[in-house]
Amino acid sequence: MNPLKLGAAMANIDLETTTGKIKFADWLCGDADKPWTIFFSHPADFTPVCTTELGQCHMMAPEFAAMGAKLIGVSCDSVESHNEWAKDVVARATPDTPDDPLAFPIIGDADKSLVTRLGMLDPAEKDKDGSSMPARVLVILHGNLVKLTILYPATTGRNFEEIKRVLTSLKLTVDNGFATPVDWKQKDAVVVTPGYAAKYPDTPIADVEGYTEEQFPSQKEGGMRTGKPYLKTVPYAYVDNLAAPAEAAAVPRSENVVDGVNPLNIGNSVPELIVQATTGEINLTKFHTEAKPWTIFFSHPADFTPVCTTELGQCHLRSAEFAAMGAQLIGVSCDSVESHNEWAKDVVAHATPDTPDDPLAFPIIDDSDRKIVSMFGMLDAVDKDAKGTPMPARALVILHKNVVKLTMLYPATTGRNFDEVKRVLNSLQMTMVDGFATPANWNVTAAADDVFVTPGYASKHADAPIADVAGYNEEQLPSTAEGGKRAGKPYIKSVPYAHVASLKKAAEEAAAAEEAAPAAEEAAPAAEQ
Repeated sequence: MNPLKLGAAMANIDLETTTGKIKFADWLCGDADKPWTIFFSHPADFTPVCTTELGQCHMMAPEFAAMGAKLIGVSCDSVESHNEWAKDVVARATPDTPDDPLAFPIIGDADKSLVTRLGMLDPAEKDKDGSSMPARVLVILHGNLVKLTILYPATTGRNFEEIKRVLTSLKLTVDNGFATPVDWKQKDAVVVTPGYAAKYPDTPIADVEGYTEEQFPSQKEGGMRTGKPYLKTVPYAYVDNLAAPAEAAAVPRSENVVDGVNPLNIGNSVPELIVQATTGEINLTKFHTEAKPWTIFFSHPADFTPVCTTELGQCHLRSAEFAAMGAQLIGVSCDSVESHNEWAKDVVAHATPDTPDDPLAFPIIDDSDRKIVSMFGMLDAVDKDAKGTPMPARALVILHKNVVKLTMLYPATTGRNFDEVKRVLNSLQMTMVDGFATPANWNVTAAADDVFVTPGYASKHADAPIADVAGYNEEQLPSTAEGGKRAGKPYIKSVPYAHVASLKKAAEEAAAAEEAAPAAEEAAPAAEQ
């Protein structure tokens, strides 16, 4: 069982932090003005990507506080080491005020007891002693209950604009009974959930100006959902002007502590699994191809659900874009293939109304017995169906061949952001192909965004020393200055993204030349004749 699955609770364990000793659940639930917590883990202090992330958190702490959220980190070093690292973080993030204290506490976990308990260890990442390092997990909690989990490798910096976006969505659900569709941004229309009526019994949603019930093929006469619209929206302007519910949501506290290991941890392999899908029988372990070694695998609780319909539509629209990146798509939902095929008609009609009869661009797996979602630990302890059975969380997993590289667990009410999926896939590929990492908020479309050099670069480009690259930079921080803990040992080393682009272009030209070579050899004798 995944200790960080949606609905799992944090135990009230004793922890030592940079601001003193705490009992974890008490700390999470103890501030009525900040009932939300953004909790993030790092493998070790003085690591490049993590330093940029903590700096971003330091700068955005007031912004998150205004949203009712506090921050806390954990890293597998001592509190003393954390305090030294914090000087680097603050000096880099706010160079005009380098002596300010870090805006949030960091938990000391030198013995890895907390990250082990929470199932955060990454079997693919080892320290100098050969022990497993923690994965980089970001968890959003309401009280001490897990509401969302993002699991990125050490080389892929998180996007804190995405964290803000999903926190806004989670709050809309808890406070007002709304959900957010795929790629939602503030001011976009929101989806109405059954929770709205309980919060605003005197304001029927059908009376709201701009309320819309989208019509789909499944709702037509003879369809699977005749007369039962399921994608209902209102303009964000209505939400903006909505008074707080008469009864504010209480800060939840639960004893539902889960022990175990996340089956979708980074480095885990998908087991041999034959599944039935809308395109026929598939061996999930061998779904990838040589041309498309990456797979974006996503789960949904059921067919004909509003947020999921918008997400599948976005996948349909972007399948060619992901294919060009060497990735193919596959979904799973807890209904039959027959149901999936009917749902697919709604998805395509919604996504591409000009070509509503096109087939869906990817397969959906039949998991009507919930065998797959159970195997992968995707069940949500809080979200139940009409029979009281736990519903699957909405997981998105990026695999290279059959190995997990990244996992996102979002609730059914928070639509995913496929620009973020594309951004992290770009980052994963840069690490694997060229040995680069990406800092917090890195954006492949921003020409000025540098990338970080990892030890993997030298083995991949032995004939191109990184120090010779134009724009190569070793950042100087308090710990690397004379007398510092890491004097003379810079750990943030970067190059302009233009260097990555030039390597990619050279590789593409070499591949094209290699592909053209046999044809040229065949043509040569013919020309001689």
